[in-house]
Amino acid sequence: MSEHRYPTRSLVEDYARGGAGLVFLAIALVPMHWVLHLVFGLMAVLLLSFGVRTYLRSRSRIVLDETGIAVIGPWRKRLAWTAIDGLKLRYFSTRRDRKRGWMELRLSAAGTRLTIESQIDGFEEIVRRAAAAAAARGLAVDPSTEGNLAALDVPVPRGGTVAA
Repeated sequence: MSEHRYPTRSLVEDYARGGAGLVFLAIALVPMHWVLHLVFGLMAVLLLSFGVRTYLRSRSRIVLDETGIAVIGPWRKRLAWTAIDGLKLRYFSTRRDRKRGWMELRLSAAGTRLTIESQIDGFEEIVRRAAAAAAARGLAVDPSTEGNLAALDVPVPRGGTVAA
């Protein structure tokens, strides 16, 4: 069994972004044209919701064991390795040269979806276990996921159908 959390450093950076929503909210409350109220209000909602998501991530941990993967926290989820029916590994670049960015692992099983971002401690271990479970189930992955798995030196599942 292994347990993984998002590191404090990445959470602090995300809290700062979420806190910017308070600045936009304060600006939205200043008298101005209604269109500007709308723009600043929408930005405040977007950034404050990002802050809430960050809070939920800070209160959660990912637990891997022989039977599956679970999120322990405010919203609990559990996916059994034997029920995995979808695996996607996406890369999001922050620069044109694709040198910096982050990955996102999406797993699905029996109608339940779980998304894990690469900032979490032990991300590669989580990806390896998920890819092994997908391979054991005979799932194939899309070409983008295949390339991203190869970039992490994770064996690529080969199967009859492409996972959704």
